[in-house]
Amino acid sequence: MEVTSAQPIAEFHRIAKALARPLARLGIATVGDLLRYFPVRHEDLQTVTTIAALTEGQRSVIRGRVLTIANRRTARRHLMVTEAMITDASGAIRCVWFQQPYLAHAFAVGMEVLVAGVPEMANHGMQISHPLIERDVSGALHAGRIVPIYPLTAGISQKQVRLLVHAALPAVREFVDPLPRELRAAEGLLEYAAAVRAMHFPPHWEVLRDARERLACEEALVYCLRVRASREERTQARAPYIAIDPAVTAACRAALPFVLTNAQERVLGEVLQDCAGGTDAMHSAPTEGVRPMQRLVNGDVGSGKTVIAAIAMAQVARAGLQSAYLAPTEILATQQAATMLRWLQPLGIRVALWTRTTRWIDGQSVPPRTIARELASGDVGVIVGTHAILAERVTFARLALAVIDEQHRFGVEQRATLRAKATGGMPHLLSMTATPIPRTLTLTLLGDLDVSLLDERPPHRVPVRTVVIAPADRAQMSVEVRAELALGHQVYIVCPSIAQGEESDTAAVVEAVDRARRAFPEATVDVLHGKMSATEKRSVMQSFADCVVQVLVATTVVEVGVDQPNATVIIIEDAERFGLAQLHQLRGRVGRGSAASMCYLTTRHRNPEVRARLDRIAACADGFTVAEFDLEERGPGAVVGTTQSGWPAFRFAAIGAATFACAQRIARELPHTVCAQYRAAHLE
Repeated sequence: MEVTSAQPIAEFHRIAKALARPLARLGIATVGDLLRYFPVRHEDLQTVTTIAALTEGQRSVIRGRVLTIANRRTARRHLMVTEAMITDASGAIRCVWFQQPYLAHAFAVGMEVLVAGVPEMANHGMQISHPLIERDVSGALHAGRIVPIYPLTAGISQKQVRLLVHAALPAVREFVDPLPRELRAAEGLLEYAAAVRAMHFPPHWEVLRDARERLACEEALVYCLRVRASREERTQARAPYIAIDPAVTAACRAALPFVLTNAQERVLGEVLQDCAGGTDAMHSAPTEGVRPMQRLVNGDVGSGKTVIAAIAMAQVARAGLQSAYLAPTEILATQQAATMLRWLQPLGIRVALWTRTTRWIDGQSVPPRTIARELASGDVGVIVGTHAILAERVTFARLALAVIDEQHRFGVEQRATLRAKATGGMPHLLSMTATPIPRTLTLTLLGDLDVSLLDERPPHRVPVRTVVIAPADRAQMSVEVRAELALGHQVYIVCPSIAQGEESDTAAVVEAVDRARRAFPEATVDVLHGKMSATEKRSVMQSFADCVVQVLVATTVVEVGVDQPNATVIIIEDAERFGLAQLHQLRGRVGRGSAASMCYLTTRHRNPEVRARLDRIAACADGFTVAEFDLEERGPGAVVGTTQSGWPAFRFAAIGAATFACAQRIARELPHTVCAQYRAAHLE
């Protein structure tokens, strides 16, 4: 019977029916689903070597004949062992399998086979345990070629998936390529059906690369069309018109202990114009509202994003409307609420804080029902909170502005929940991130946002000198740190884990505390990590803020939201375990005052590549440049992909920014009928 893509998976092959349950767990219901179930990687098993040339510990493929094969049961544990001797012109090698007695009946003496595995030394010489074995026939699936490796679930094996996929390949002919041939040719892209076939069983690596590029472009194209749909939807929606009062902005500036930079002034102007619906709308109030702001302020550590949000919220409050400021952690929410209170309360704006453990209005502790009532009545103009303000019982009278801090830490659903709390329209959305997004990705990945760059460092922020510390340098580092402590300054020590893991070289917070107390006996040392209760965290942070604690040993819980101008030193233990952008973010915890500051990146690695990587960030103080380094090192999938819940998860499109540029060119040229096909297949 001819295989079709719509055919139920259980009906098309003799072994598929027995595998129906594991296939269902993998999301495979039809032959078409199976063909679109792509490998996670491929293994190079093309090169066949002789038995005499085998190297211990190196995965290899041999071609030979079965000299003997038989089952036996072990005396001690009664395990069934299948042993075979495989020979070629250069010698022989023993192959061993446990609990697979059917192999002795599947392969007969004298049969030509391909065997792939890792040779190892045993009591009787070299042997291969649990090798892959296959009849040496034309078109072998499991060895002698580039072999696909699929993500699996219990009850199904790699060999079974390969057999099923190979049997299903004829149905690829039904896959119609939605991209016009002219566009494919202009961009040098494979036909979709050819790409699907090559993704499973590529004849060589170049074809596999081309197949991945085609699927990456397909994935990026769907995203670009989603961005276009989002923009079209936003042009139809309406948000409250916020009349910009120059007196409010002037009062905010006067209340600040510093002067805004040119970059801050520029970005503030962009944000306020968005709230007013654009330049023309600032001169007359449109009765139907304005297009909602959807802007991302992308700034380096310490570039001054918070003050822009504060002035925008002051303008919203002056218009009799409300703002909500969503932060990812209680530490950050508490700090930002205190900042907003200090800046906005003199203007007569009421500020509230709502986290899981702390709730206050104008700095006075109140029960949750009181905040809920004040928000619902509109008496509170600004609320700062964590996920707690997303709860159903939190309602607003007139929510007009939603501010998302560290926006990559929130998912699409969480942002949508906050925006849904507005009544009578959509609120303006101001997202902020202190993790600079590489310039090469900003326009492609953030096509549905208006992006403002804060690319100027405030003059009161001093540069942070960064030094890479090898074990031999630790004594000198301790001398320098003690000198800073003697001046009354404070120190962070950041470790990548809480407790000692399986790897003996993992720096643990608990060990670092003991080491810090020995190195700095005159200082008060305390610890902060994510497994502590909110009350414990708050107590430690307050002690550090009050300079009662001089040395704070912590995990990356201090990566954002910790602002202590008196801290002048940060020691990042086992720095090679962090991403470059994360190292830069951690480095931003110091240099927040007027004193010179130091960042020490410690490593016990002797690998020159590790040292070169750390030297690279030590020599670079610009977060956007660091982000470009991170992009080169990890690819966009790691920088803004699956590791960050607020970003789309790309699998193939993580190849590079050029893929998105290609997808954008195609999106501009696609006929409306093809756009409709993609919308129906992927977006609705």
